[in-house]
Amino acid sequence: MNIILKHNIEGINDFIKVFQSNTILKKADIKWLFDTKSYEKLLNLFGQNIGLTKKEEWIDLFYEAYILNLNSEGCVEKDTLRKNIIEPVIWAISNVDKLLNYTEEIMNFIDKKTYINRALRYLPKIEGNIELNFYYYIFMYNACVEENIVLLDLPFAKKINEVQLTALLAHEMHHYLKDYLNLSEYSKNAFNDVTLTLWALENEGIADMCSFESLWAIYEEFGWTDKGLITEILENTAKYISDFNDKMQRKIINEDDSINLYEFIMQNQIIHPLGYKMAKTIERDFGIEELKRCVGKPLEFILKFNQAYELENGIYAFDENLIERLISIYNS
Repeated sequence: MNIILKHNIEGINDFIKVFQSNTILKKADIKWLFDTKSYEKLLNLFGQNIGLTKKEEWIDLFYEAYILNLNSEGCVEKDTLRKNIIEPVIWAISNVDKLLNYTEEIMNFIDKKTYINRALRYLPKIEGNIELNFYYYIFMYNACVEENIVLLDLPFAKKINEVQLTALLAHEMHHYLKDYLNLSEYSKNAFNDVTLTLWALENEGIADMCSFESLWAIYEEFGWTDKGLITEILENTAKYISDFNDKMQRKIINEDDSINLYEFIMQNQIIHPLGYKMAKTIERDFGIEELKRCVGKPLEFILKFNQAYELENGIYAFDENLIERLISIYNS
């Protein structure tokens, strides 16, 4: 297998064009940034992930960051989402003359490919050439994979240490390679909430196996999950599995549409410790090869975890009637 890396820094260049200015900027200048092809692409790929799809919302946040920097004020925002956008923009404006050098540093680090083997450990064997596309931006403390593109926030990459960056890249690379090879299988029928939820648990759970310990600190540091919650879930997994089982019963068996399963696992990002613990249980009881067979197969992931849970606890995690309905959903 040959890995070919490609880097795109148009987003960084467009950011510099706007903020490397000796004159006072207006909102219209920020609007110009979000009218560029690079930032339009960013919003189209990423905006829906955090519920910010309108240019005006991003323009307001970037302008707020600009004014704070202009007045030499820091971000005192309590809302985690807003804070994680405003803070990196302030940092980037303050370091606008160094952004290209910083970008080159991160690209050189990525070119070492130290994160690749971690991702490959939890994927089926890959043959042939793989092209990896990295797009660099200033947008928020985040990194994600969308449509075979890794979107990476430069301030985020600079703020975390090399161990954390390697862990983050391994996690995202697992998503990337899984999408690139079209390994995902999930049912697309009336049970959208159910199939999306199980897909997300498998998707994040196995990817977290690449480097969960280092990612754990990132999730807490940037406020994506409450401090101490990950420890609570890992130490009391049975409680959270029971809650999840009950909610799926109400959603699927009782047809209670007031239950939103995806919202439940995404709240406080419990999807990560819960999915990780499920994947870890499968690997512990059946081995890594069995876990790898679950990649891209949410139903298989749930069934295999249910078997492993029964081996360790003497009872199944998910009720028999629920499992039967899930099998019916995926086979329909």
